[in-house]
Amino acid sequence: MLVINPKRLIGAMAIIGLFLQSGCLVIENKYETIAPGLWRGALTLEAGAPAVEADVLGEAIRTPEDEPVLMPFLFEVSYNDENQVQIEILNGEERIPVDRILFGRDPATAKDTFVFYFDVMDSYLHGVIKADIMDGEWVRANRDNYRIPFVAHFGESTRFPPAVTPPSVDFTGRWDAQFAAETNKPFSAVGIFDQQGNKLSGTFLTETGDYRYLAGDVTGNTLRLSAFDGSHAFLFDGKMQPDSTILGTYWSGHRYKVLWSAQRNDNARLHEPDSITVLNEGFETIDFTFPDATGKSVGLNDPEFAGHPKIVQILGTWCPNCRDETNFLVDYLKSHPDLDIKVIALAFESYSDDTKNQAIIKKYIEKMQIPYPVLLAGHYDYGEIAQKLPMLKKFVAFPTMIMLDKDNRVIRIHTGFSGPATPDYQAFATNFDHFIKELAKS
Repeated sequence: MLVINPKRLIGAMAIIGLFLQSGCLVIENKYETIAPGLWRGALTLEAGAPAVEADVLGEAIRTPEDEPVLMPFLFEVSYNDENQVQIEILNGEERIPVDRILFGRDPATAKDTFVFYFDVMDSYLHGVIKADIMDGEWVRANRDNYRIPFVAHFGESTRFPPAVTPPSVDFTGRWDAQFAAETNKPFSAVGIFDQQGNKLSGTFLTETGDYRYLAGDVTGNTLRLSAFDGSHAFLFDGKMQPDSTILGTYWSGHRYKVLWSAQRNDNARLHEPDSITVLNEGFETIDFTFPDATGKSVGLNDPEFAGHPKIVQILGTWCPNCRDETNFLVDYLKSHPDLDIKVIALAFESYSDDTKNQAIIKKYIEKMQIPYPVLLAGHYDYGEIAQKLPMLKKFVAFPTMIMLDKDNRVIRIHTGFSGPATPDYQAFATNFDHFIKELAKS
């Protein structure tokens, strides 16, 4: 975990710029500034009408209606031996460290302020602290005017306000789910839930990835689940119906809301991930040349890659499933240092300014300790992806992993990634290990 002492950051121009705008002065972290222990945060999402159209990041423009909805999450504050504050976001078994933490005081209002940075996700929480309450907003810097009100209370140890009604149903199991049937972009999913008393955990698998670690509870015949990872905010509710199906609502961020339904099915499955994205007719390989984070052009046919089997990873630094896949690949390469395999990542980023995109990629490489090149391939728009990689047919997901033999023939294309929050993760890891070792021998 990276913990920053604010005194050492005074010379950093980006931080100075931010604090000059807010009128903050950086000060040392003290116990009286932020209490150690559990906090419950909540993002205020617009209620709105169900979305009618979504973009590549699952967001949609809609007209707000009804009352806003609170999306809760837990985080834990602690101090190390040097009295430096550390914060971790809690999602079930997952703990996500906040990368940088700054405190200050606004001279105009004499209020204590905070900024909690998620560097890899290019987002932050900021606002004011008063005793056991934080009040501010969550900002995604890579999206235009993406700000969601945020509040947190110290000493609240349950994700959702405690329910007074004990569970009357058990949601444990595998569920065949349908999302957004009321829109022009419906999609299928597999829900996997584990209920222990009134506690509920699980995730949803989709053909483009999974919803990572969801956590919540059950009250009566109703489930509540949420997750916040610095890049996305997910909230689900669902009610068991008399016919043992589930009907519910799904919110993502402050601009997307759709309905979902599910029926229990122990054999629920999605399309095989190796069958979704394929090569267009007439293609046996792929080819590209893109700049790396320093601006140097790197191509698939460069001498350093010649004669080696390869993995081409298509990702976005803004994408949590891509982060899971990147962690997997980095760990795998560390565990197999003598394996004859080359990896190249193609990043499709969220800024229109390539200078900003290159800076984000540099930060991503550093934080994730990536040993292979990450190239700036373009913007995350699907039209641009089709233009930059015209050999691919039906590209639908970040991440997508393309595996090539030593002659650059495409052997396999894997769409999406089922990460460690899913029961499919270990099966993928075993299959991947066998496949890559055979590919390296070829």
